[in-house]
Amino acid sequence: MCGPERPDTTEGGHHGADFAVMPPYVGRPLATMGCMDELLEGLDDAQLAAATALEGPVRIIAGAGAGKTRTVTRRIAHACASGQWDASRVLAVTFSVKAAAEMRERLEGLIGPVAQRMWVSTFHSACVRILRRDGQSIGLASGFSIYDTADCER
Repeated sequence: MCGPERPDTTEGGHHGADFAVMPPYVGRPLATMGCMDELLEGLDDAQLAAATALEGPVRIIAGAGAGKTRTVTRRIAHACASGQWDASRVLAVTFSVKAAAEMRERLEGLIGPVAQRMWVSTFHSACVRILRRDGQSIGLASGFSIYDTADCER
């Protein structure tokens, strides 16, 4: 094992035994530390195929608890740890704040602080961030406000 063992708290943990998380990233790709196999350990064949497909998009369709988030985080971690992806160029979006926080936590557990350079957020948060940064090109001030239906009615 590459790091201290902790119980697998990921969705889909029923796919295998407890999963050992990686130690904090120490400035070199995990591939050079002999940990690449551990990033992919415990994935079934379909999850492994998705996690190791590093070129182009991958569509993952599965029911609740099937390990979608586990597979996506392993794919991101594998690609960054192998040096094929730059963490600062990763955008991982999901639907809920809770799911985004869980994804970020898992990535930090797998590859350490380098995960903090990624954009891991909800669709809405990512769009707001982009609009605040680049909205002036379409005439939008960076300090704009977003109103929902209840705000509009008030």
